[in-house]
Amino acid sequence: ELLTREGEIEIAKRIEDGLKHMVMAISACPTTIADILVMAERVANDDLRIDELVDGLIDPNAEDTDGFSAQEAESIENENEAAEEEDEEEEEEDDGAAQATANAAQLEALKRTSLDKFALISEWFDKMRRAFEKEGYKSKSYLKAQEAIQNELMSIRFTARTVERLCDTLRAQVDEVRQVERQILHIVVDKCGMPRAEFIARFPSNETDLDWAEKIVAESHPYSAVLSRNIPAIREQQQRLLDLQARVVLPLKDLKETNRQMAAGELKARQAKR
Repeated sequence: ELLTREGEIEIAKRIEDGLKHMVMAISACPTTIADILVMAERVANDDLRIDELVDGLIDPNAEDTDGFSAQEAESIENENEAAEEEDEEEEEEDDGAAQATANAAQLEALKRTSLDKFALISEWFDKMRRAFEKEGYKSKSYLKAQEAIQNELMSIRFTARTVERLCDTLRAQVDEVRQVERQILHIVVDKCGMPRAEFIARFPSNETDLDWAEKIVAESHPYSAVLSRNIPAIREQQQRLLDLQARVVLPLKDLKETNRQMAAGELKARQAKR
């Protein structure tokens, strides 16, 4: 079924809304912000084109930000050109040259404004890091910096490929957590004999407590003797979780919640395409 122009715009808006939810979710992850700033530096050094990172900017003061992406604008532009095929070739060549010049100027303006935003994000990111080191995760100063970063990121329309790349990184981190957790479950349940339901009830929120298994052993369960012999193996896997948590600079619980919110936004964007 052929879509009307209004229908196409509505679908584009829904897809963009899904992408915005994805960016809002992943912007809570410090490693994601660091990745974005690395890409911004590549743009500043002319190692990456700005339109490979950013589609456009969103005016937060606009009442209705239709905000076509660069790809959508190009699609509309192509349709307009097709409707004007009767123009003389010389006129089309002149228009093409003028359009190319205008596009280059727009890209340069987009690059300049985007880099200004990324510089501001970098400043807030440094403040967030210092707040984390001095006052801890989710301290007042930390949350203030995090909110400022999120507000800036939400005014940037990243390309779909950029969003997907950032989400892939987050997914890989969560997959790594789940892989280690499955290994711990295998040791505790399959090798030591703890009932699976008991493990599922007692292990969450204790993932990084290196004394967890020892506390369970002290309760004198039928499987305590076997569990006691496997404490070193369990702690080895828990240390992997601690190392990962330190690497992402985010509690594992929050990392999983970020992934859940990101997946919800991803589903929203995918459903809009149907």
